[in-house]
Amino acid sequence: MKDITLNPILTGVLLCISILNVFGQDAVQIQEQYKITPFKVEGRVNIDGKANEDFWQDIDTIGDFFLHDPVLRAHVDPKTSVKVAYNKEGLIIWARNYQYEKPIIQTLKRDKQYFDGDGFALFLDPTNGRQYGFVFGVNPEGVEMEGIVTQNSFNPIDVNWDNKWYSAVHRTPAYWEVEILIPFKTLRYNKENKVWGINFVRTVMNKNEYHTYTPVPEQYWGVDFGYTAALVWDQPPTNSGRNLVAIPYVSGGIQKEEDGKVTPEIRLGGDAKIAVTKALNLDLTIHPDFSNIEVDELVTNISRFNIFLPEKRTFFLENSDLFSGFGIPPIRPFFSRKIGINEDGEAVPILYGARLSGNLNPSLRVGAMNIQTKESSDLFQNYSALTFQQTIGKRSNIRGVFLNRQKINSVGVDRMDYGRNAGLEAAYKSDNGNLTMWVGAHKSIKDSIKGQDLYTKSGILYRSKHWSFLHSLSTIGKNYYADMGFIARIENYDAERDTFIRLGFNQTYNFIKYSFYPSSGWINKHQFEATWRGNWSKKWVFNESEFSFGHKFDFKSRASENLSFKYRWVDLLFPFSFTGEEPLPKGIYSFYSIREKFRTDPRRKFSFDGDISYGTFYNGTKLSTKAKLNYRIQPWGNFGLQYEYHDLNFPEPYGQSKINALNTRIEVGFSKSVLWTTLFQYVQQQEFMGINSRLQWRFAPMSDLYLVYIDRYFAPETSPYTIGSNEGRALVIKLNYWINI
Repeated sequence: MKDITLNPILTGVLLCISILNVFGQDAVQIQEQYKITPFKVEGRVNIDGKANEDFWQDIDTIGDFFLHDPVLRAHVDPKTSVKVAYNKEGLIIWARNYQYEKPIIQTLKRDKQYFDGDGFALFLDPTNGRQYGFVFGVNPEGVEMEGIVTQNSFNPIDVNWDNKWYSAVHRTPAYWEVEILIPFKTLRYNKENKVWGINFVRTVMNKNEYHTYTPVPEQYWGVDFGYTAALVWDQPPTNSGRNLVAIPYVSGGIQKEEDGKVTPEIRLGGDAKIAVTKALNLDLTIHPDFSNIEVDELVTNISRFNIFLPEKRTFFLENSDLFSGFGIPPIRPFFSRKIGINEDGEAVPILYGARLSGNLNPSLRVGAMNIQTKESSDLFQNYSALTFQQTIGKRSNIRGVFLNRQKINSVGVDRMDYGRNAGLEAAYKSDNGNLTMWVGAHKSIKDSIKGQDLYTKSGILYRSKHWSFLHSLSTIGKNYYADMGFIARIENYDAERDTFIRLGFNQTYNFIKYSFYPSSGWINKHQFEATWRGNWSKKWVFNESEFSFGHKFDFKSRASENLSFKYRWVDLLFPFSFTGEEPLPKGIYSFYSIREKFRTDPRRKFSFDGDISYGTFYNGTKLSTKAKLNYRIQPWGNFGLQYEYHDLNFPEPYGQSKINALNTRIEVGFSKSVLWTTLFQYVQQQEFMGINSRLQWRFAPMSDLYLVYIDRYFAPETSPYTIGSNEGRALVIKLNYWINI
């Protein structure tokens, strides 16, 4: 069967859009009901947490927040009062947060667990395009959080993004006040745009509540940009100063290799941010150093396919959805971790990088990226990406992407070694956000490889207070290569021949959920969920099916419990071993498991997460457990211990395997600006044991001094209690300084 083409899918979606446009016309026009006009202030404002300047008395107070979680209702208690102003420098927010009990502070670490403790956050959509924006939050200890907000339905906030802004907190027994200044230089907006989207979210953890300024339906988290108020400017904000930032760094260290050789190293480099326009930004990096970035928490993989790890490197994060939002989670044409990180998770030196991204006008976002890495003394890889996103109507869009990986050797460009991808996607989203539909087609281009090189996707998602359902269909040819992307299951390992076989596939993923909210008692929410995933060959021969059904309780205490049942049917196409012994023969297997997950109240000093499942597994059995214990000393200390265990038992001669993994995390905040984090990991499956310890001193806004210690050991999988040779250790010190020019 030939690859599915875009035309029939696009025709169907366009027909649905024409019908659903009628559906979306009755959506609540929230910005017509909630409008804020910021008060203009002459001169500078002292950001001290107190509204003690005279001009604050002339500004109307915004109040009467809504309860968003667990159920939507008006006029919540304790009260929150907000005032909005601006000057030449930026947007100024003051909020008074009344309280009856001592606030809950999870940590003094910036960005970490912000929404698990008390706090006040500002959400901004400067283009008012309902597609993309920013969040800035402060907790009662003055710990800050900032992030990028996208249309991602399941993970809308990326707190790995950092930028420069200012805040201060003033506390009394009855309330805590916060004052925030967001420089216009930090934001991306079109100077002709007189209306921005804005919302405020207050977290009140003693009551386990989330409050929002505008009414946001329960099925959405409080950041949905379809329900923002209108921030109406008398004149669009301007900033007369230059918007240029330089962030130079210097790092030095000593590294001891496995052979005992000790190597000193000094590195110089830096980043720059240049505002081409108010809404279009150019980011540059030269010899970037990511030694200060938190290491990945390694995971045990009990499956036949590779797994996805998140991006944490700051250069790749701003406007990252422009590049990485294509595809679906198991199939991403662009995945930035393919740049500068090899298959073993080791860093590959990046020589330079440039990224231009932002808005050409309120409805058109664009992105262009070029990065060059050095794999050896005479081998380089160049990565380029071009993308656009055009808003259609109020919340729908069409977007496209072109990607190119090009090998460069000592002779020059290797014209035979490249990987290119081109794609086009369209998404419809109703004005109220309840209904989303999408369609897309991507093509892979490689030298001497023709045919079966398409990837297509389509789907529909509906969410209401009680009901949610999703249906998605993807089809991918065996010759669809994503040199700059991630594909979860296109490569199948044949244990008998010790090789990987590329196979195209068709895949569907579906779920239906029903939720209801008791009006009294100790349960906030019941949720029933059924999911089904099906896989076929490219000729539509059925290959794999997975069905699950579960029930989840969300308790008023923030504890939760989830019981589920899963049934799988697999036509194993190639012999595969999960134990390292004789591979399971190809053939048909059916098996099932039952799983229990639970979490105690994370507001307590001691909290516990548990996850246990047991059932048949191919022709054997599998027991999997994961337990996480955390002890918190408010607000300065978090001490976590996590243990994971898998027991696989197959009949002879297919073997048995007992897999262990352990990690401990220690976080100590000596102050808001001095933080120490240590992660110890032992992962038997990856034959790894290591320590990563990081001391951070933020001595000025966005300027840091890091001291990092790294130690790695070989841990034989066949002998879980034996530690082998040291594979290297390093001590690194890094200084970076943020300079506004």
